[in-house]
Amino acid sequence: MAAYIQGAPLTDSVVTGAMSKQVFFCAPDNDVAVAEELMRGKQVRRLPVIDAQGHLAGIISLNDIAREAAREAGLKKAREVSDSEIAGVLASVCTPRLRLVEAQAA
Repeated sequence: MAAYIQGAPLTDSVVTGAMSKQVFFCAPDNDVAVAEELMRGKQVRRLPVIDAQGHLAGIISLNDIAREAAREAGLKKAREVSDSEIAGVLASVCTPRLRLVEAQAA
C-alpha cells in the first residue's frame, strides 16, 4: 500500500517508508477490552503484545478478536467480546482518518 500511495515501485521502497512511526501495544495479561480500546482509539488492526521484559510475545488482530467472539458464542458461555463491541471497533478502525480529524475539530 505504501508503495502504491507513494507512486513508487516496490523495488524502490524501503521499510522505513512504509512502517508505522508510532507503535501501540498491549501486555499479555491485559483484558481483550484493553486491546479493543487501543485498536478503536488508535485506528489499528493489529497490536503487538509485549511482555514485561519488552519482548514481543505475539500479535493480536481484529481477526483474532472476531474469531474468539465466534468461539465463545458457539460455546454458549459468558462472552468477553460482544458482537456490538466487534462492530464498534471495526467501524472505528475503518473510519478514514481525515473524517476523525474533522470530527474532533468540530
